[in-house]
Amino acid sequence: MGYIYAVCSFIAFKFNQYVIARKILAFGLTKEFNEKEPALSLYLRTDNHVGLIELLDNIHLNENYIDLLKAIVYRHEKNYLKAYQLIKDSEHPGTHFLKVRLLYELKDMYNLIKLSKSNVDVLLHLTDQQQQTLLRYLVARNLFDEAEYIIHSTEVVNEELSQTFEDAKGDVYYRYTWTSYRANILGVNHDMLTVNELYERISKQNKQMQNLGFVLFVNEYYLNKEYVPFINAHIVPHINAMPESLHYINPSAIYALNFKFDDDTEEVIQIQNLLNQIQQGSDSERLLKELKGLLETTLLTHQHVFTFRRILLENKFDITKDYFVDLLESNRKMESVFHYAPLFTDKNIQKNIDQVVDEVYPPRTKKRIYNVVTKQLVNSDSFFTLPKYYLEHLEENNSRVEQLVVLFKHSYNIGKEDDLRFYIIDKPVDKRVKVHVRISQYLFKQKRYDEALHEIEAGYLANNKHVDVLRGLIRTHHVLGNVDKRFEFVQELRKINKSRLFKNEYELAKQEMELFHTKWDLPPSFPLATDFMSRDKKILFVLNKALPAVNGYTIRSNEMMKRVVSEGYKVAATTRLGWAPEHEGYETPDTSNEEIHIHYLDQSSVYLTNQTPVIDYFNAYAQALDQAIQIERPSVIHAASNFQNALPALQLGRAYNIQTVYEVRGMWHHTQSSKSKGFMNSDRFKLHETYELYCCEIANRVICISESLKEYLIEKGVDGSKITVVPNGVDTTSIQPSEPNQEIIEKYDLEDTTVIGFIGSITSYEGLHLVLEALKQLNDDVSVTEHFKFLVVGDGPYRGQLETYAEYLNVSQDVIFTGKVPHEEVSKYYSVIDIAPFPRLNELVCQLVTPIKTYEAMSMAKSVIVSDVGALKEMVIDRKNGVYFETENVDALVKAIKEVIHLDNLGNNAREWVIHHRDWTTLTDDIVLQYSKESVA
Repeated sequence: MGYIYAVCSFIAFKFNQYVIARKILAFGLTKEFNEKEPALSLYLRTDNHVGLIELLDNIHLNENYIDLLKAIVYRHEKNYLKAYQLIKDSEHPGTHFLKVRLLYELKDMYNLIKLSKSNVDVLLHLTDQQQQTLLRYLVARNLFDEAEYIIHSTEVVNEELSQTFEDAKGDVYYRYTWTSYRANILGVNHDMLTVNELYERISKQNKQMQNLGFVLFVNEYYLNKEYVPFINAHIVPHINAMPESLHYINPSAIYALNFKFDDDTEEVIQIQNLLNQIQQGSDSERLLKELKGLLETTLLTHQHVFTFRRILLENKFDITKDYFVDLLESNRKMESVFHYAPLFTDKNIQKNIDQVVDEVYPPRTKKRIYNVVTKQLVNSDSFFTLPKYYLEHLEENNSRVEQLVVLFKHSYNIGKEDDLRFYIIDKPVDKRVKVHVRISQYLFKQKRYDEALHEIEAGYLANNKHVDVLRGLIRTHHVLGNVDKRFEFVQELRKINKSRLFKNEYELAKQEMELFHTKWDLPPSFPLATDFMSRDKKILFVLNKALPAVNGYTIRSNEMMKRVVSEGYKVAATTRLGWAPEHEGYETPDTSNEEIHIHYLDQSSVYLTNQTPVIDYFNAYAQALDQAIQIERPSVIHAASNFQNALPALQLGRAYNIQTVYEVRGMWHHTQSSKSKGFMNSDRFKLHETYELYCCEIANRVICISESLKEYLIEKGVDGSKITVVPNGVDTTSIQPSEPNQEIIEKYDLEDTTVIGFIGSITSYEGLHLVLEALKQLNDDVSVTEHFKFLVVGDGPYRGQLETYAEYLNVSQDVIFTGKVPHEEVSKYYSVIDIAPFPRLNELVCQLVTPIKTYEAMSMAKSVIVSDVGALKEMVIDRKNGVYFETENVDALVKAIKEVIHLDNLGNNAREWVIHHRDWTTLTDDIVLQYSKESVA
């Protein structure tokens, strides 16, 4: 609705009806402190910032709320400072998301750190890339304590971020502050020396420590006006001569001091112009010959080098031709162009680059090039393989750790890592350990966890006391779900170097191990009420999350609770301890006077789920739930999965003799096993499986979302007579067909195309890569008259790989990734979709769980295609209300797409079937049946 108000307000605004525009805009605002304000969208999209600010200034709502809206507008205008000034003094939690992003965009690290120390989860409001950038910024300025605090105080679980921090501490430039350098290297405890004396002492150090000293000196004193002339005269020239050190200089110092990079002479500009012409595809042979003449008298600048590299990467000309080889042979200045690892790892050019470097340059120059590239690749987390001559160089020159590391990365990536074991067998122990640690880290970051474990275990055999080895074993066993092993190595590290453990890490590992071996129950000392009396027909839903956060889970919960209320029951709900709507950009609503009162237990400042030892968490969660139970006095506790949410509630139900229902909505551990090879055989998988079945055992009744899941639970020993299937449903009155949205059609150029569409979270098990392959076949098939496009609405961990795969298949021009869209706009995107495929893979999680989005597509009268995994086949009657195809068979998917084009009534049949079989009104009877004493006794 917010977007409709935006359109109406904007039309009035365009016709100079400002009063009407303002009133409609005010009516369309959510009045909630969050980042989603659809009513502003059209103004922002058309850059009507000034007009929107004027309207907001004349809307009489909460002043802090209006300031937040204006800040959103100024941020869109990229006026970050003005936006921040509007909300900087607001203490409302709903402004945190914007404060964090604005401070990040302003690069105001001082206030960002200050914000984090006021219990704001900074990382939660940043993207993965921004988190990494922030961390690099902090460690580059030796702000290790601040970086560690931010990492350890976040709800974000990012082992890679923690590892990046650990790696950073290993760099000499990051190991020292000016104070520690002055004391430990220069032997000076106070600023008792003059600037000249400090300079002389630094100059007497070896080259590495001299460079380090000058960098630290600049970062410490560049704001001191008395020191600036001396720094510009003596230290800046030194750093200009070693440009690799610029990475460690504070960016503010670069602009404050006289750092110089390029000499923009006429010849320099001529060279750049020639390079620009080459890049644009002009006559490269003639231009390179002109370039050769200019380089005889002019130095290459950084800009020239960067441009040349881009030309090579884009493969603008054949570099094996004589005219290019002649340029290289006649000009040594060109060597620096090849000091760039991607030239040797890009599949399209690496062979030619490698050949030219080998043929043109003498051994000494080649060694210099290879050494620079090796230093870059040793820190690279990307997948790469090496070309012939560079590889031969490393095989012949492998005395240094970085050379061995790059060799092993290449060998792992071609599946021949065992061939290289003889290279390190005779190396000193400390060198072998460093190689194993670095390779394990590399494999871990690529999510190749089994291989990472194999490598770090080799490091353990070499030195079982090395803290980096133990740290690697803990990290890898944790991700693989090896509960006992993780605790074993946490104990070892605790004995050797307790400071290398993260906050609560010992207790986290210990209590998970205890939970694995002993079932949790309420502690004997738990203060149960002795006078508890339940209220008849009062249901307490115990939920992981709830509205206003919007996803399939919260929609199902809300629909179920509304329908139960309509049947004459009184309903209340709780949300998981450690979660609050603010974590997802919403304001916590006050529901105390609503028909459904939701207790948002929160307490995330103390009990974040992933940072609280699990037994401590269960005990605290039970106490918080007990308070809600005493307030609501339910006759039935309806607890939704997974066990981490439901177990304390079910145990309290047993203790108070309250009837309990456990609702199994999915199996997290099966989802995880689809992402992590071998997880199904891990301790953590067994732990989750055991507790899911235990919850089914101790609950009076069990609800699950599919027949497949019911059969699975029965196979695992759950009494089938206590299980009822209540599948996902939809509200068919609110989710119904609509005319194709012209704005979306025009925005994404969908006119005269058949739109294949997917709306949801982009994960690997959704099988969307099969749609890309089918798209290529369909559009390459001359016998198919339709032109297809694939509209992907949403985001998720697999999006990047999917985009890369689209490029690889050369179908990017027909694939649209919109990213996340507001929930209220989803129907607009569905309106332009013709075919909605759900090609889920043959993973156990796909066999058991029915996705709500399939029913949403059917309710919108879309032609639905599903793979023939168990759960999806429950949702579709083949060729009646949808079509299914053989799982993971792209030819079968292509055939199905061709078929549904000609099944005119398929979408209408799908909607009719959903109305009669999957509308929430239809499903209500099965839900309330679970609450009658006869059915749960």
